[in-house]
Amino acid sequence: MSSNISPWIESLEPELLQLGDTSIAVTTLQRTLTAIGLYRRFIDGYFGPATEQAVRQLQNRLDIAETGKFDKATWHALAVWPKGKNIGIASPIRSRSAIAHHGQT
Repeated sequence: MSSNISPWIESLEPELLQLGDTSIAVTTLQRTLTAIGLYRRFIDGYFGPATEQAVRQLQNRLDIAETGKFDKATWHALAVWPKGKNIGIASPIRSRSAIAHHGQT
């Protein structure tokens, strides 16, 4: 299957990855989550709370059950996500001071 999201997703087998796991597959998952803007921590291959939260955010954006576990349903939903459709975090909201500086309200 060819993914439109990340070059790493193809190497992820649709296996269950969850809190406490340590593996190359978790490293691959963290790279994928980083590439789409959902994981901003050190890529260490440990499925800790930060990875779990990023998976929950991913599941939310994919409109599937938010389990925090990277399971077959999550893998499949990510692998078939439409090319060009943004899945990452939205643009940051400008601060009020930045808006005021530009004369906008």
